[in-house]
Amino acid sequence: MKRLFLLAGVLMLTGGLSTMNAEVIYVTENGVGDGMSWNSAAPLADALSWAAKGDEIYVAKGTYTGSFALKVAATVYGNCEGTETEPPTYTSAEGLETFLKGDGKRVVLLDGGATIYGFDISGGDASEETTGVARGGGLYINSGGGVAKYCRIHDNKAIDGTKRLLEGNRIP
Repeated sequence: MKRLFLLAGVLMLTGGLSTMNAEVIYVTENGVGDGMSWNSAAPLADALSWAAKGDEIYVAKGTYTGSFALKVAATVYGNCEGTETEPPTYTSAEGLETFLKGDGKRVVLLDGGATIYGFDISGGDASEETTGVARGGGLYINSGGGVAKYCRIHDNKAIDGTKRLLEGNRIP
């Protein structure tokens, strides 16, 4: 019985330590730093690749172009002013000023329990993607799971080679 209580105590302590090691990574549109503060903000793609389970990423308002993937249980907050020390609060997806724009590929891939808040996602094309083939031009949540809240996802496409994209985004 003593061993059971000792094991439970060790597991609780280990779980607490992993939460204590969570970091905040700061991102700006023209960031080139290590992401440890707003003054040394990182590029978005780097911050997403550096993120570990439990980390938070604060993304300043601006336009970020490319294809972005988050494959760990980290949380990304868009629409930041660039001064936050705590996660922003969202009440709707109206008036978002953090834009993720596609560059001919899918815009966002979430996996591993990743969560994003407060992004306007557009211009994606998943027609040639190899993960989630022809699905989720703007946002694709892979089998490992993910959540998008208070995001506006629009004007993306995801069609396979057997269909044509017609005017008005209607597929025959």
